[in-house]
Amino acid sequence: MVSRDTENIGISDILRYLFLYAIRNQDFQFSRRAAELLRRMGVDGHFIIVARFDERGLPYCSLACSVGLGRVGLVFMHRELVEAPRVPEEFKDFILAHELAHIVRGHSLSKIFVAVMREGARQFLADSLRSLEESKDLLSKALSLVFSFLSLGFYFKLTMQVEPETIRQEELEADRIAIEIVG
Repeated sequence: MVSRDTENIGISDILRYLFLYAIRNQDFQFSRRAAELLRRMGVDGHFIIVARFDERGLPYCSLACSVGLGRVGLVFMHRELVEAPRVPEEFKDFILAHELAHIVRGHSLSKIFVAVMREGARQFLADSLRSLEESKDLLSKALSLVFSFLSLGFYFKLTMQVEPETIRQEELEADRIAIEIVG
């Protein structure tokens, strides 16, 4: 299980967890539906696994989420959404097409970029604090402190400006593609 409190987990650890979780919880019916939606998009040669999830397994995912790189991807749809008899199948297909659009258009890359930048900032802060502790004189400490704050400001400004606008554009693009495919 992925914990919100867990530290020192890298992106490769998260991707490994997601892949294994998807394999254990694969929904073959929705995986076939994904293949059909990809054909409607005019996209061939993708390997997409669709899996059901709950909050314990994927605490950061709400209704659905996806991750993919190139022609390989994972789509996670909330177990209650998939199993709800009153939810129209067209709505489920729209959600699935939306997540597939994220994979096909490479939207996961921007999220991974932001995650890498945040991890870099966290590591840089830890290194800077260590360097500050090791500094012998007051001038070295002051310069180290100023450099650390300027560098951290750069990291956070970059990720905070990139993420909201990029996510907004990517969500609108995925919605547009899903509407074109599902209606």
